[in-house]
Amino acid sequence: MSDHRPKRPTWDCAVCAQPYPCPEARAAIATSDPWAAATYLAGQFVIAVNDLPAVPVIDLYARFLLSVPLRARRSKHPHQR
Repeated sequence: MSDHRPKRPTWDCAVCAQPYPCPEARAAIATSDPWAAATYLAGQFVIAVNDLPAVPVIDLYARFLLSVPLRARRSKHPHQR
């Protein structure tokens, strides 16, 4: 993972002060295992919802769960060609 991590309770990046996940964090997260990244972002979303009650949940959903493109790696089944 990147050094770009959330600073609570503001949920700004501890390195660049942009809203977390910042572009650098998004890029790093997008290159990790898709399931691990999705689990991580979902957990961060839940914590951010509690830390930022004034921010609409839909905005946090977009920020955490829609901002990072995740693609599942497809492994071929042994019997597929």
